[in-house]
Amino acid sequence: MIKDRLYTEKPDGPIRRNTQDTLWTLLDELTSIIHPILPFTTTEIVQHSERISGEPEDQSSLLVATKLFPGASSERVRPSLEDQIDRLLTVRMAFGRLVDELKKEKTVGSTMELHLRIGGNLPWVNPEARSDSFFETFFIVSEFSWKSSAQQATGEKHIAGTKLENVDVEVEIFLAEGRKCERCWLIKKSTGINKGDLPICQRCYQAIVPA
Repeated sequence: MIKDRLYTEKPDGPIRRNTQDTLWTLLDELTSIIHPILPFTTTEIVQHSERISGEPEDQSSLLVATKLFPGASSERVRPSLEDQIDRLLTVRMAFGRLVDELKKEKTVGSTMELHLRIGGNLPWVNPEARSDSFFETFFIVSEFSWKSSAQQATGEKHIAGTKLENVDVEVEIFLAEGRKCERCWLIKKSTGINKGDLPICQRCYQAIVPA
């Protein structure tokens, strides 16, 4: 998930900055935790991380050796979020099995060629009403949508599907429609539709072209 955000979002945009901040926090805390086991590795990490050390390189080893282990933070504990991620991982496992079969059949080469649609017990899948873009990123697909009971069949090419009977969730896979963006590699209908006729999608265009 984070690779796409780091590579394609605006350099100073909140999504990319928040991702970088989270990664930095992980690096900072893990460096302290693993130092007793991998002292040379962690010393090199500190030497190459100005924000962690802020000291001359000859002080790096002492700095990380005397740094306290990170304490527990109640702000990071969100049982509802953990529960939702567990549910999504269940769906992703079913999705992954379908994709593995499609790859064996040479139908697709990557999940980035796909449009994923989920139906059935939608509140179970998305209790916090997250946006479609979150699910696109989570499942690493070009398009994501929800299936409604009144939805009519379209011209999309349906290539696989399954149902998780125990939670009443349907997983349907289609080939994504549109052109491949040459920057993020996602297949989007908006690719090429911009002032310069650049072969990139709308999100990438907004990231690299000044407003």
